[in-house]
Amino acid sequence: MAVYTAIPLSDGLLEIQGLTGIIFNKVSKLIEKPLTGDKYFNPNTKRASVLYGQTEYDPITAETLLSAIQYQQFIAWRIAKTASDGSLIGTHMIGSIKTTLLGVRYGGHDFGEIDRLSNNASYLMINLSFEGVRVTQ
Repeated sequence: MAVYTAIPLSDGLLEIQGLTGIIFNKVSKLIEKPLTGDKYFNPNTKRASVLYGQTEYDPITAETLLSAIQYQQFIAWRIAKTASDGSLIGTHMIGSIKTTLLGVRYGGHDFGEIDRLSNNASYLMINLSFEGVRVTQ
């Protein structure tokens, strides 16, 4: 009987070109799905079927603790032309599974929540889209 070792969620890493000094604490999962088209009649099965097209990837959200130095680095990255032109790559690693994100684009951010009654740390959340993946091990 085969024995499997599960990869813990904490054994993950996301690096985005230009933001290599920022360590993201939490990253949403990578979701891949094919685009579906019109229905058509399949003469082989004598049933209606659906055309499948290119693969689509849902945007991801990456979260990091907010510090002044990291925020300055992020702002410099965000205003650079490359943050939104789709020329960036990213690396998503969980355990020994390395996924290269291709065509990464900046899609907005969220920060600055204030709660004077809380002891929680401030976070910076970045939304990123990408056009493709390459998986290596």
